[in-house]
Amino acid sequence: MASAFTARHVLETDEETYWSRVFFDPEYNRRLYLEGLSFASFEWLSYEQLPGGDRTRRMRMVPSDVPAIVRRVAGDAISYVEEGRWDARTRRWTFAIVPNRLAERVRICGTLWVEPCGPRRIERICENEVEVRVLGVGGAIENYLVRTSRDSFEKAAAFTNRFLAERGL
Repeated sequence: MASAFTARHVLETDEETYWSRVFFDPEYNRRLYLEGLSFASFEWLSYEQLPGGDRTRRMRMVPSDVPAIVRRVAGDAISYVEEGRWDARTRRWTFAIVPNRLAERVRICGTLWVEPCGPRRIERICENEVEVRVLGVGGAIENYLVRTSRDSFEKAAAFTNRFLAERGL
């Protein structure tokens, strides 16, 4: 059974700046994953602007700290690729996180959007779904993924607001 959660955070910028100068910026993403979230590595794999304004993006990340229960099931060399598509009409980002191991048993996906909540303030909202189908330990791994995802959204919001202030955005 899948776990669902919604993450909400206020960012000190406007919607247009967030999408055009932050979310799709390679330097922001590199710094977010390496500095803000302390990942072992980050790689920007692809970005494409499609007709009609839609965009796609793929990035590979290697987490720094993987618990023993996950390493026992998936091995030591764990990474994942985030694949997503931004819909210019709805202004929503839909994504899937695809692990390099057990991809057929792990599903992580979601939808992210922003809403104005004041002058030069937006609320970033991300609805997430996590499902791990591994006999005996799936629930424990799923709980770990939800907990670390929530924590990552908190850290990402703090980093993003620092980045915005640093860049005067």
